[in-house]
Amino acid sequence: MPTQNNAGQGIVARVMQHPAFPMSALTVTLIILPFVNPSIYLSTDLLIFAILAMGYNFIFGHMGLISFGHAMFFGLGAYTTGLVLVNVYEGLTVLFFGMVVATLFAVIIGYVCLKKFGPGSDPSYLALTTLAFSQMWYFLVWSPLSSFTGGSDGLLAVPTPPVAIPGIFSFSLDDPYRLYFFVMVVFLICAWIIKRIIYSPFGRVIHGIRENELRVSFLGYNTFKYKLIAFALSGFFGGVAGSVYAIRMNYVGMETFHWLLGGEIIIMCLIGGMRTVWGPLVGSIIFWGIKDYISAEIQEWMGFIAVILIGTVLFMPMGVWDKIVKIAERIFKFKIRR
Repeated sequence: MPTQNNAGQGIVARVMQHPAFPMSALTVTLIILPFVNPSIYLSTDLLIFAILAMGYNFIFGHMGLISFGHAMFFGLGAYTTGLVLVNVYEGLTVLFFGMVVATLFAVIIGYVCLKKFGPGSDPSYLALTTLAFSQMWYFLVWSPLSSFTGGSDGLLAVPTPPVAIPGIFSFSLDDPYRLYFFVMVVFLICAWIIKRIIYSPFGRVIHGIRENELRVSFLGYNTFKYKLIAFALSGFFGGVAGSVYAIRMNYVGMETFHWLLGGEIIIMCLIGGMRTVWGPLVGSIIFWGIKDYISAEIQEWMGFIAVILIGTVLFMPMGVWDKIVKIAERIFKFKIRR
């Protein structure tokens, strides 16, 4: 006869294993976050960069490819949105311009970089060619296109567009709490899309490519097509993050193309868990929490990141999120999707 304790665990298991539970729990947590975190701007930033890291994880964690130049899609989204807002139109639909431009260049650059990158290829080829493209954009923004981009000064005075449906409602995003909840909605939509893709047949194919691309190609799959689609999706979410970033900062600078940002994205995925859906979000929280709070006190804050990264690689090779899930599984006695 089941005990009361076992019955309680059964109810908890059914609730936590329900398909809607992860997104519901995440939504409630994010609604509470700005009221317990003393910095509303930090809460907003970690969601923006979580979108960027989760998008990058399509190719890094789920498909096993490494790109050092992923910041270029973030920068393309940010500069496109900023330029349209400053020079053309101040409506919220400008976000789509940033997404489209980033995705378009992701397809073009992905095609060039992946065409020669087949089964058994040296992974440094893709890493270095994407880095080269990113640095090319960095110098284009700095000098040849400086009359449009502002050069080293960056794109200044980017206006914040209102959220509006003509004739129905309109409200400003100038208030930091309104901006946070707007970014939260964008993040939740992106997270839901990413989760659905990863657990779809497409996701299973890219996981197969990660494990053994040659075997997947023998099964009749065009692995180049799947890699290019994953690269384009990764660029799309980078463009989403960059577009929202331009609105959040009211400024776009050259650092959005810098290789250091590309390295920070990789660190977020590694710390949180590169082969999980939610790991990059956890990595973003850890990285930006340390960057915001410790850097205010200690100039060498990157040393703390280095210690955490080394500790993660040595003792939690699947990331912090995987460790959290394993602890929860031991407590509740059932399997949880990572």
